[in-house]
Amino acid sequence: MDTNRKAIEKLLTEEKRELSNKHLWIWGAGDTAVLYQQGLSRIEEEGFVIEGYVDSDPKKQGNTIGTKQICDPEALYNIEDVCVLICSIREEVLHSVKAELDKRKIENYYLDEVILKNHANEVLACYDALGDEKSREVYAGIIQWRVTGCRTRYPLNMTEDYFVLDSFKRSNKDEIFVDCGAYVGDTIESYCEVKGNNFKKIIAFEADRINYQKLEKNIARLNHEYGLSDSQIVIHNCAVADKMGKIVFSRYENNDGIGSKITNYEAEGDCDVICLDEYLKEPYTFLKADIESFEYRMLQGAKKSIQANRPLLAICIYHSSIDLYSVPLLVKEIVPDYKFAVRHHATDLSGTVLYAWREV
Repeated sequence: MDTNRKAIEKLLTEEKRELSNKHLWIWGAGDTAVLYQQGLSRIEEEGFVIEGYVDSDPKKQGNTIGTKQICDPEALYNIEDVCVLICSIREEVLHSVKAELDKRKIENYYLDEVILKNHANEVLACYDALGDEKSREVYAGIIQWRVTGCRTRYPLNMTEDYFVLDSFKRSNKDEIFVDCGAYVGDTIESYCEVKGNNFKKIIAFEADRINYQKLEKNIARLNHEYGLSDSQIVIHNCAVADKMGKIVFSRYENNDGIGSKITNYEAEGDCDVICLDEYLKEPYTFLKADIESFEYRMLQGAKKSIQANRPLLAICIYHSSIDLYSVPLLVKEIVPDYKFAVRHHATDLSGTVLYAWREV
């Protein structure tokens, strides 16, 4: 008997929330809420529509997330049939906001709980697609943590991002590694530590201008340290999604670029965006993506090349609870015979990665 599956099936199917006649508002208008915009736009087509946001930070009130207004929480008390969905990855925030809303007798749930329970069949399909016990344990633990708002009892933390599994750490002189969301080159450096100079090429994308400048310097250092040719690592200052064009990209100065992200995908801004199917003319054998909730769009823009090349995939699925099931299901749709594994590389809810590969 698979006790992990039984546990999450029970968790996801008990006490499902009926919200069809409710006015849905999200409490929390920080970075986490921004990261959820891509996923929420997908499930809006199912009728799951958010009317607005509230946040206790006066500096956020009066602004918008997407097209939705951010209001003072006091606005909630004048809305009939309101239901508040709490959006945060911090346990203390989830619990304190819930206590406040319970005190005011306002119906409320954790956003992740509602999303994952509404998509229980999809979550269980992803669980069933995982090929090893460690993956099933990790995935069950992450689902339990997000639904309950309480740290999982499962051991999750692993340290070696992206190069944990045998297929991903094995050297291949013909490997072409595509790094979407290269940041300042931390993953590329880890790649070189594992594989030395035994690869054909690295193609890296980083949209943040300041990060890109640091990336350039670090690549020059790695070229020297590992005896690489100047053409062995190629970097591009652009975002990756499902279209070619320009978009609005925002940088967060207070955290030195970590978490910088696309903030308006529909408006034309000053940041270049590409899709892999149109931009890359050469085949690639390993694709990694950590691009702040745009992994789903990136995969949509890479369907043809993934089907043609069958690359190793290491795709972050932690930016929203929607990504936890929608990204694996999209990958399975693109290449049905991929093998799946999931690992978690952080002590908090960031760091969940889907690994996919085709056994030869």
